[in-house]
Amino acid sequence: MINQLGPIRRNKPTFYALLLGICCTFCGVGLARFSYSAILPTQVLDGWFSELQSAYLGAAILSGYAIGAIFSGKISLRFDVFQTLFYAVTLIIIAFLLSAFNGVFAIHFVLRFITGVGGGVLMAVAPPAMLTFIPQELKRWAGAVIFTGIGLGILASSLIAVVANKFSLTVAWLVLAVLATLPLLLTRKLAVVSGRQKQNELTKLKTDESKSPFKINTIILLILLAYSLDAFGYIPHTVFWVDYLQRELSFSTDFVAFQWGLFAFGAIISPFFIGFLGARIGYQTTLLLAFMCKAFAISLPLMSSHILVLSLSSILVGAMVPGVVASVAGRVNELVPAEMQVSIWGLATSTFAIVQGVSAYVVGYLYVEGAGPHFVFFLGALALFIGGLVIALSTFLNARQRAASWQ
Repeated sequence: MINQLGPIRRNKPTFYALLLGICCTFCGVGLARFSYSAILPTQVLDGWFSELQSAYLGAAILSGYAIGAIFSGKISLRFDVFQTLFYAVTLIIIAFLLSAFNGVFAIHFVLRFITGVGGGVLMAVAPPAMLTFIPQELKRWAGAVIFTGIGLGILASSLIAVVANKFSLTVAWLVLAVLATLPLLLTRKLAVVSGRQKQNELTKLKTDESKSPFKINTIILLILLAYSLDAFGYIPHTVFWVDYLQRELSFSTDFVAFQWGLFAFGAIISPFFIGFLGARIGYQTTLLLAFMCKAFAISLPLMSSHILVLSLSSILVGAMVPGVVASVAGRVNELVPAEMQVSIWGLATSTFAIVQGVSAYVVGYLYVEGAGPHFVFFLGALALFIGGLVIALSTFLNARQRAASWQ
């Protein structure tokens, strides 16, 4: 890792692009998605909205995230990359500021939807766009490191929950707005240090995209299918883990907070490890390992409710949340030409977002209406295991294609 930092720090556009990529995943997932989950209980207890209304507000975020990801390609064709990121972050900041006032449910629904749209655009556009600033020999490592922002966002969401409990929801929303300015400032800085030449290159990439002969093949489709299974499989931990520990297993609030901290810790460190693996064994194998590790981690609560087992589950699932995302992005980078990476990654993000939104309703119904937490953990682990088999199939097909090309 230290060897990679030297050349990056000496190259200002590369350095700021890496920071901006981290801040965009921090804002797009950490703040726009996980922060609301963290403050939702306080919102209900303080009487801002009922449990059902709060659930609908959460669904609005996921719906907006899907819309933002789906239309990110058209938006980035209308504006250059810097403008797209700047406007997406600005939307999130405005939504956070207006959310600081307890008001009409319909207004807050629209604000949560807008927050999701901004997050979806950031996640679809920023990672592949920032990689255009990274030297080829560092792309695998940097592509994974960009997703450390997800873990940092999860950690920030736990701190925001503390702010909401100690002070008020109004203060919490204002703090979120301030944190969201980080990518806003870096977007302007990168636009300045990169110069007009790089902006022209990014514009050319988007122009060449429509002329690219690359077609989505079976291997890409299998990766998208596996990524969709991940969107379903990780719902139990990212939505119901805290509730399971606190209500079902009757652990203390402090213990639950500690488990969420372990979850965040895993999410922060894993992209570095994924980048290390991807650079040495390739993202094809790394992606398979990530799916199998995540399936195992989600199944751990089925085996035991011992503190050490639950802690291991928290760390590993937390690690594999950005770990799978970084592995999929790395695999796309290996398979897809540069001029098509924004579109393919946008398609992957859109597919993930749609399945995630639908899955939240399905898993939520099963969890609440009698199937119980163990059943949804089983379904999550099963989805990830099947996803691993799909990745293994894509690996087999890729190997066969290579063998045919050598003959």
